[in-house]
Amino acid sequence: MNLNHGAKLKGHVYHHNKLVVGSSVAALLFSYFNNLPIIFTDIKRPKFFERFSLHVNFDELAFDTSVSKIATNNGDSLVGVSKNYIWGRLVYLLSYAGLMPLSDKAVSIRLESENTLKVSTEHSRFVKFSFDELFVFSDDNLYGIKSEDSNLYEVTDWMNVRSGMVHPFDKIENTSNFVNCIYFYPSNRIDGTHNKKDLVAISYLTKDQLDDFNYSDTYARFVVEDLMKQNGIKGRRNGRDTNNPNLYRYYSLKVETAKREINKVKTFTSPYKNINVMNLTDEQILATYSTTKNNYVQKLLKYFRNASA
Repeated sequence: MNLNHGAKLKGHVYHHNKLVVGSSVAALLFSYFNNLPIIFTDIKRPKFFERFSLHVNFDELAFDTSVSKIATNNGDSLVGVSKNYIWGRLVYLLSYAGLMPLSDKAVSIRLESENTLKVSTEHSRFVKFSFDELFVFSDDNLYGIKSEDSNLYEVTDWMNVRSGMVHPFDKIENTSNFVNCIYFYPSNRIDGTHNKKDLVAISYLTKDQLDDFNYSDTYARFVVEDLMKQNGIKGRRNGRDTNNPNLYRYYSLKVETAKREINKVKTFTSPYKNINVMNLTDEQILATYSTTKNNYVQKLLKYFRNASA
C-alpha cells in the first residue's frame, strides 16, 4: 500500500475478510499458514536465545531447521531452531507476498467498532481497515480491547562483562526465579571475530519484587557474578603466579549492568464475537494449522527454494 496518495486515499477503507494483529512468531505463523494480511505497531522480534522445542515439525516451512548444541553448566545440550531466525524468514516472505500492508509504519491501532480499525501511522496519517473477522495476538498500542496485567513479569537484564569474558559457556541455568538463567553471546562492543562474551540474565518477578531493591538490576549483577564464580569462570589473566610460574593469576570478575527490560504478562478479552483473542503459542500454531496448498505465500516459498537449489 502506498500511503502517499494524499487526498485520493483520504477516507478510504481497506476491507479484508480476515485480518491479523500482532508481530510475534505466533502471529506471523498464523498469517503465513492462513494467507492473511497482518498489521502491528510494536515489533516483537524474539531474542537471540529464544528457541523452539526439539520435537517441533517444520516440514511446512522448509527453512533451515537444523538443531544446535550449546554448552551449559549442566553439560552440552541440544537446542531447537532459533525463533529469531524463523521470525526473520516469515517477515521476509509475508512482506514479499504483500501481506504486511503497513510494514512497520503503524504507531497505534484503535478498534472503532466491531468491524473497523483505525490505524495511526508515521507523520500523523490515518488508515482505516474493515474486516469480518479479526485475530488479535497482542494488544500493544491497540485501544478498544480490555486488558489486565498479571502479577508476573519477565525481566531481562543486559550486562557488559569487563573481566571474565572468555569461557566455554553459552548458558548457565539456575533454580531460582531471580536470575533463572544466564545466556552468553559474543560481545557487540568489540569489532571483528573474537571469543569475548557479554551476557543477559532472565528473571521472573512479581510486582512487589520489582519494587524491592533486593531484586534490582544491581542485585541481579551480584547473583550473576556469584553463579559465574561457582561455575569456574575467572576474570582476565594477571600474569603468572609468583609461587608457581606454571599457574596464572586472574583479576576478579567484573560485570556491569547495561539495560533492564520488563515485559508484563498480560491477558485481554474480546468485546465482540468476531474478534478472536489468540492465546496459542508458537508451537501450538505449528501443530494446529497446515498451509493451504498453492496459496501465494506457499508459491513464493517454493520459488525461492527452487531458485537457491
